[in-house]
Amino acid sequence: MSELDQLQVQMGRETTFGTGVAATAKLMGVLDAKIREIPVVEVVEERRGTLVPGYNAVLKSVSGEGSIEMYASYEESHLIEMLTGPDTPSGAGPYTYDYVAPALVGTADVLPMRSIEYGDKIAGGPNYRGLSMFAGKTTWTIEHGEIAKIEQDWLGQHVEIFATLTTLADRAVEFVRAADFTIAHDTWAGTLGATVLAATLRSAELEVDPQRGLKPYVGSLMPLGGRGRRWTGKLTLGLEFNATSKAIVESIIGNTVQQRQIRLKAVSGTKQYQIDFTGTYTAAPEFWDDEDGLVVAEFEMTPTYHDTVANWLKFQIINNVATIP
Repeated sequence: MSELDQLQVQMGRETTFGTGVAATAKLMGVLDAKIREIPVVEVVEERRGTLVPGYNAVLKSVSGEGSIEMYASYEESHLIEMLTGPDTPSGAGPYTYDYVAPALVGTADVLPMRSIEYGDKIAGGPNYRGLSMFAGKTTWTIEHGEIAKIEQDWLGQHVEIFATLTTLADRAVEFVRAADFTIAHDTWAGTLGATVLAATLRSAELEVDPQRGLKPYVGSLMPLGGRGRRWTGKLTLGLEFNATSKAIVESIIGNTVQQRQIRLKAVSGTKQYQIDFTGTYTAAPEFWDDEDGLVVAEFEMTPTYHDTVANWLKFQIINNVATIP
């Protein structure tokens, strides 16, 4: 019951807030996960002629939250879908999935909801289900010599006790290595993906925060919906200080606004895991950091809409999965 290696995470797509569904996908590559109920309880302070701390406790509200850390794979786009919503793929094998951040005027955040099962699948064990969970801050980390990782926060209506997890099979996946990636760094007027920086990228971290929240109402202990807001984020690049990154540093300290189109693209055979980001360098570059005896420059970019890209954030996943479960 208490063995971490027995735990697994599964999820299914919901259509109605607060109505749970059976899981349809067992996630592969999970490193850590949590779901928990968040009760808000107040021990009431009253003036009743005594110095006792309190006499009455009140449960005021309930909600749920969680988080996950997992390796990125070419076959797993569940966490991306929890941000952007699903996509109907093009192609007939391999299949191409395109995911985009909400950008158009009048386009609301889609708030994709999931029932998330977490436990050890042993009857009577720690088996729980988060209802109407949706994605909060999500971070991709790519470091040389490692497997790419994704971390995501969840919030939702509440967490319930679950007798036993839905029976689902393991799925074959291929993890995305840092060694699979290239980085393209293009000018604002250039062609996205055209200028590949060779032997320069040491690390990259993309943080996306959809700033979602729950909607509580009078008459209900639990929230009855969710809401979206303006997305925020940042992209941090760690580049070896060479002629390429030196030119970027000097363009930034040249007292002009510097905007770039970035493509992080991993390829393995016919499979692809691609992140497109357009943004503005808004922080002073750190370019005296020591990493294994190398001078590394660190750059931070703020998301900025690009007219040609028609967005600031896009993902393209190509794999042999006809339907994401």
